[in-house]
Amino acid sequence: MLSGRFITAGDWGKNVALISSRTAKTLWPANNPVGRQFERAGNPDEKPFTVIGVVADARTVSLAKPDPMLIYVPYWFRCDSSAGLIVRTRENPASIADAIRQTIWGVDRAVPVPTVRALGSIVADSVSNQQFEMKLLLFFAASALFLAGLGVYGIVTYSVVQRRREIGLRLALGAQRGHICGLVLREGLLPVVLGTAIGLAIAFSMARVVTSMLFNISPYDPLLTMGSAGH
Repeated sequence: MLSGRFITAGDWGKNVALISSRTAKTLWPANNPVGRQFERAGNPDEKPFTVIGVVADARTVSLAKPDPMLIYVPYWFRCDSSAGLIVRTRENPASIADAIRQTIWGVDRAVPVPTVRALGSIVADSVSNQQFEMKLLLFFAASALFLAGLGVYGIVTYSVVQRRREIGLRLALGAQRGHICGLVLREGLLPVVLGTAIGLAIAFSMARVVTSMLFNISPYDPLLTMGSAGH
């Protein structure tokens, strides 16, 4: 609840409704929506609904899609043959499934309760395809990183072996061991730095491809970019 109040038993028979934050910003961007009225299309004889509260946005279709505009009306205006009941508990959801069924049947024995599922499993199922695609991308990325590491190691090793005489001559002329190591590292890291710069440019240009696999995070996140470059 962001503003206003919830629907209570005292609202029985009244045309009241709750709206989501996005709905409020879309319909009344510069005004307080609480107390405003609206009509539902296709119901010309119905009295207008009065907004009594604004609630936070919710993703009811998919995590990959933006929050839709939502309006919540009392159940006496919209009685479906099926419904969902959300129960918050600190216990294991599986252990209270029977208690939930018995409580519902205590009100009406004819109400079927087919399944009781944890909300976490429902969310996990909704993003299973994206998780598989992301794991596949991570596997290829790890393989590419491993092959790139082998390549850099091979090039640096080959360069040192080819310049063994030069390095020995530098040491004989008084060059310090630290200077030799710095020379080898500079020449070895040059292709790594260039490859990182090119890789980041390609990653930024292809960021839209992975946008559908990310939730509440930008593909241009600076921490992720720095971490990827560091690896």
